[in-house]
Formats: sequence, structure tokens, C-alpha cells
Amino acid sequence: MRYLFLFLWFIVGLAYFLVAKNYCCNPTPEESTTMIATPCPAAGPLTFQWQTAAPTVSADWENMRTTLSSELLENQKLQITGLQRSGESDGKTDLGLARAQEVAKLFSGMEDKLQLESKTVAKGKESNDCAYNGVSLRKIVVSEKIVEVEDRTLIYFPFDSNQKLADREIENYLIKVANRVKASGERVALTGHTDNLGDPAYNLSLGQSRADIIKTYLLSRGVPASQITSNSKGETAPVASNDTEQGRSKNRRTELQILK
Repeated sequence: MRYLFLFLWFIVGLAYFLVAKNYCCNPTPEESTTMIATPCPAAGPLTFQWQTAAPTVSADWENMRTTLSSELLENQKLQITGLQRSGESDGKTDLGLARAQEVAKLFSGMEDKLQLESKTVAKGKESNDCAYNGVSLRKIVVSEKIVEVEDRTLIYFPFDSNQKLADREIENYLIKVANRVKASGERVALTGHTDNLGDPAYNLSLGQSRADIIKTYLLSRGVPASQITSNSKGETAPVASNDTEQGRSKNRRTELQILK
């Protein structure tokens, strides 16, 4: 019995020794704290450095500038949107607008064909040392009847007008919209608006009529009804003051948005 007890004691002691040795000499490895740098994104013809307004121009820029300049139609402008990343601005300077203004200088003689904008975008994981595509360039329609803004198109109507659409400039624009959404499957959202003259209930109905005019035309160009929605906000969402005729004219509109 004594030998059995000694044997068991030996086994327990050996097991304790092996466990203690393993714990002491083979500690759990610590997780590596080495950071893997995110590669810099591909640079375009116009790039910017962190908190810098002046662009760096690549060899491809001249061809791009010539193409943009020569392809602008009479009712189009070149929208230059300067981009500033979150945390990049000092809170006092609109760095996006400053970048747009610097790029505008590269289009000498075209000042009346430029529209400058500013936008703040999220910063990626790349280093602040990476060159950054800090500007967006696109051609937009700007006329007395059609104005493209960042995410929608404004189509203007005369006072109290809700007649059948019969304007060649607007029709040509809507033909392009119809061809695009038929091919892409995107949806069109139409919202009618009015000025504040007249009864609010009448203006709500008038706004709906203005949205439905555009809808009817898109349907006539083969856009499925399932891809179009139309509604009215009447006089409740002005974009300008209703105290002047100029302001009221900007409020008499249908807003067209293309949705994914």
C-alpha cells in the first residue's frame, strides 16, 4: 500500500513539473502590434496633398482638359467639385472650394462655363502622405428650363402651368434620361413643386400635375411604369424666397432624381 501511495505521488509530481515547465518556458505569444500600411490609391490627372489647395498635374491632364473644354454644349457647364476629406480642414477654410478655385484657373477663358462646388468626403485608411484625387469634374445642363445639381435635375415651369409638355429642350433631356434608365434598370423619382401663390390644396394638386407631365413623357418613351414614382410637395419645399418673382420662378419646378 505504501508503494502504491509513493507511485501515485510520483505521477502527480511529474505532471505538475511538466505543466509548470510548459507554462514557464512557452508563454502565449503576444499579438503583433505591427501596422500594415494601406497602399496609396491610384492617382489621377489632378491630385492633391493633405491640406493643400494647389493641384499636382500629370502628363494626362492636357488631353483631359482639351476633351472637357471641346465637348461642352451651349446649355452645359463644367461642374468642378472640390473635395476635402474629413479632418483635413481647419474649420475656417473651405478647402474643397479652394481646390475648385485652383482647378478653375486651369480653364483660362472659360469662367462663364464653370460652376464651382465644395463637398466633404470620408477619409480612407491611406496615409496622409498619399496623393489624393481631390476634385470631381462633370458636365451638367444649366439653362433657364433645366438645371442639374448634385443628385437631381430641376425642370422649371411657367406660372400656373400644368399643360402637356411641349418644349424641345426638355424633351431632348428626357429622351436621354429614358434611354439611360431603360438600359440600366434605375428608377426615376419625380417631385412637383410650386410657389406660394394661391390655395395650398390647389398648389399640391398643381405640383402633382407637374410631376405627372414628366412621368407621362417618360412612359411615352418606353420607360416601364414600375420604374417611375411621382408625388407633390406643393408650396411646402421652396428653394428660394417667394417674396420676389425671381424666387417664385425657381420654386415652380419638378425635381427628377435617378435612383439605383
